[in-house]
Amino acid sequence: MSTSAAAVLYSPVSVAELWAGARPSEYDALRNLFRALTCAPIDEEVGRQDLGKLASPIPFSEAGVTTRETKDLRDLPLVSLVLRLLRIPAWWVRRK
Repeated sequence: MSTSAAAVLYSPVSVAELWAGARPSEYDALRNLFRALTCAPIDEEVGRQDLGKLASPIPFSEAGVTTRETKDLRDLPLVSLVLRLLRIPAWWVRRK
């Protein structure tokens, strides 16, 4: 970061979030962090801009997305039959 010519910006919202969760022992580190960065100039005009264009260059990947498909046991007649047959020995033992 120190060798780059590009400025690293932070928003006032980031400041509020970090200070809200900071412990007293972290105050000095936060002060030093924000001294090294530049606060983004945000006002009402910036807030009204169409930020939909901002997300378009961000690629979307299916990595890490979990899908779960459930099936009713009645849709699987063989599995349903086996599970029902497994209950017969338990019933037989309880009967005696």
